[in-house]
Amino acid sequence: DYIYGSRGNEKSCTAQGFFISIGSIACYTNVSLALHYLLMLKMGWSENKIKRQARLWLFAVPVTIGLAFSFAGIPFYDS
Repeated sequence: DYIYGSRGNEKSCTAQGFFISIGSIACYTNVSLALHYLLMLKMGWSENKIKRQARLWLFAVPVTIGLAFSFAGIPFYDS
């Protein structure tokens, strides 16, 4: 468990694991962006239709999933 030159404690390790996990939101947002382009280019949705029906979901779902996984992993970051 000891690495030469390492600094910090269990709490800083947990915080680091949490913030690294928060980075997964970028991956989920990339999927959301791909779905946005799929709806526009392949499905022929207009920008107004996307704003009315999908924009909230395309933003909220990646953030919610990323935060849920980050908070759910907190008990496991110290091991």
